[in-house]
Amino acid sequence: MIRFIYGESGYGKTHTITEMLKEDAKNGIHSFFIVPDQQAVGSERMLLSCLPPSAQLTLEVLSFSRLYNRVCREYGGLEYNYITTPAKYLIMSQILDELSPMLEHYTPEAAQDSSLTEFMLSSVGELKANGITSSALEAAAEKLDRESKLYFKLRDLSLIYAAYCSAVSQSFSDSADDVSKLSSLLQKHNFFGGANVYIDSFTSFTAAEHAVIERIFAQAENVTVSISLPRDRYESIHTASISASERRLIKNAELHGGYTPMLLTENKRASRQSLAYLAKNLWSLGETVPAEIDDGALSLEVCANPYAEAEAAARWTLELMRGGMRCRDIVVIMRDAEKYRGIIEPAFERNNIPFFFSEKSDLCSKSAVKFILSALRIKNHGWRTSDVISHLKTGIYDLPLSSIDMFESYVNTWNIKGERFTDEYWTMNPDGYSERMTERGSRILSAANDVRKMLCERLIPLFAKLDAANNLRESCIAIYEYLTSCNVESALSRLAARAASAGSLKEAEEYASLYKIILDSLALVAELFPDTEMTTEELTRALKLVFDTTEIGTIPTSIDEVTIGSASMIRADNPRCAIILGLCEGDFPQSVSDSGMLNTPERELLRDLGIELPTNSELKSSDELMFVSKAISLPSEKLILITSRTSADGRAKQPS
Repeated sequence: MIRFIYGESGYGKTHTITEMLKEDAKNGIHSFFIVPDQQAVGSERMLLSCLPPSAQLTLEVLSFSRLYNRVCREYGGLEYNYITTPAKYLIMSQILDELSPMLEHYTPEAAQDSSLTEFMLSSVGELKANGITSSALEAAAEKLDRESKLYFKLRDLSLIYAAYCSAVSQSFSDSADDVSKLSSLLQKHNFFGGANVYIDSFTSFTAAEHAVIERIFAQAENVTVSISLPRDRYESIHTASISASERRLIKNAELHGGYTPMLLTENKRASRQSLAYLAKNLWSLGETVPAEIDDGALSLEVCANPYAEAEAAARWTLELMRGGMRCRDIVVIMRDAEKYRGIIEPAFERNNIPFFFSEKSDLCSKSAVKFILSALRIKNHGWRTSDVISHLKTGIYDLPLSSIDMFESYVNTWNIKGERFTDEYWTMNPDGYSERMTERGSRILSAANDVRKMLCERLIPLFAKLDAANNLRESCIAIYEYLTSCNVESALSRLAARAASAGSLKEAEEYASLYKIILDSLALVAELFPDTEMTTEELTRALKLVFDTTEIGTIPTSIDEVTIGSASMIRADNPRCAIILGLCEGDFPQSVSDSGMLNTPERELLRDLGIELPTNSELKSSDELMFVSKAISLPSEKLILITSRTSADGRAKQPS
């Protein structure tokens, strides 16, 4: 039997499935609980606390990617060498560079643009998710007018797509292909025979995931899918993605005897009438009569700017804590949390509020990475003064700040640049054109020469090794030896200890993991292109690309922290209060544009040629409304909505 459980967010879909899993465990029925990747661990923890111990013998909690791993363990074909995001960027960048003379739509200049690398990877990811091959693109192109823009675009995309997949397959497996491979495996093997399968917490499915679900419908004894809609075949301005997925689910279910709908009509999460009313009627657009409910669960605050918003969030958090809430009961949500980085953390730190910022840190912003890149820039730009000073101020060299300050003062006084940094000894008076050397001047001159000598002793051997390197592998070894000679690992340990003693455990954790990440990045570049010859400028670009696309993820350092994150990514376990920031026009919900490899008219034309791709702007606009709806329906007791009159740079804003 195929069953679809309908209910909006907070209506008890997961609870209903949990009760079904209890019954399966009681009867010894083998069950699978399939959830999104981000929720797999949380779901395991939740089920462990509410199911009997015997359930561990019959229940498996999986995501689609983990399901592929599980099926491979049963029938063979397991792969381990998965390509990482930095490796994807490096390979795509190399492909674009090699193919640039052959491209017809994308000019050689565009092919050199790093933004095109990201654009193409996104395009390839979308094509794979929708089960579209490079040969299908090429075949579609042949049906078009050979003078049309779309014809040349599809030919370029097909060529880049095929070359990229070929390059990746030589050394790696791509996790983006796992679900498609899973579908093929399930065509051959009856993996789900006799089992009950539950699919929960998804807002949409890719074409490859729909193919897997169709196989589950065919094989399993019973299949239950939760759908975040109030009833079957429901459509609204904020449900475009969910409704499109539901239509596909219904189509596949009808191939296997149809489905039975189960409707949940009561909000089980919201304990306050105003929260339940708002969650239900947010996008009714005049269809519902406004209700006057004053139960204290809903608060709205208008602030001057994002800095004031952050202070307001901290103030509300303290007030809620004084009222009996724990930090873990509170979640702070923005549409794009990165826009609040450097704004929200100080506000919470000043008030001694434990928090976890559920975003990943940018590796390129870390001192040790700046240390490497600035050293290479010094070579590339011939000892440019700004690069030298930037290199010294990374904090990696074990130098007193006073010495670095005196060095910078001396360099600026005498406008030292270029090869003058490699002079054997500086003798110019720090006080300028004066015959007499003061005690202060002597101290500055001595410090400046000490720093200059140390720099030359470290950098000149590195530059010589880079000049002598015959390939990229030797260049990476030279950089590794430079890091070793500068005791970078010890410097990072020192910085980690300093951050930990200051109470910044997240920063300390990042410093502790940074050295290994840097070595892995160097190893990746060396392994991908071991015999390739590159100039130092090209090496710098390659390393920066790896560092730009490598992120340092951290886990919560405490069980009692306020969770802060983006509306599209945040995962919170039944918070009592949600504080939503940045509710300004164009920010939350976010303005969308018809971007992507193909615009809406082109996608509609391709649909007529048999290539199904979602319509960009329509789905994105609907998803933005869905993010608002999910955020607002998240808390059980208190919802605080905060907007501001101006942006961080002073531009006027309007409430959304």
